Amino acid sequence: MAFTRRKIKTTETLGEILLRSRRKNKISLEQAEESTKIRQKYLKAIERDDWNTFSSRVYTLGFVRRYSDFLGLDGKSLIEDHK
Repeated sequence: MAFTRRKIKTTETLGEILLRSRRKNKISLEQAEESTKIRQKYLKAIERDDWNTFSSRVYTLGFVRRYSDFLGLDGKSLIEDHK
């Protein structure tokens, strides 16, 4: 019998995943801002899935990837899964 790998679809939004990860790691928004150099305003917007806060898609993707990587997640995969 052969096993195959399947991707598990999640019902969580990208922001929910990042918020859960930040809280799990006991990281404050202040610590995240200092380490990633992303202003808290944008970190909060990402965690709320408030994409209208951003002026450019390029900045949004860069911020999400940097924030994901900082939290120990694979930013590239997260972005691809939630496009």
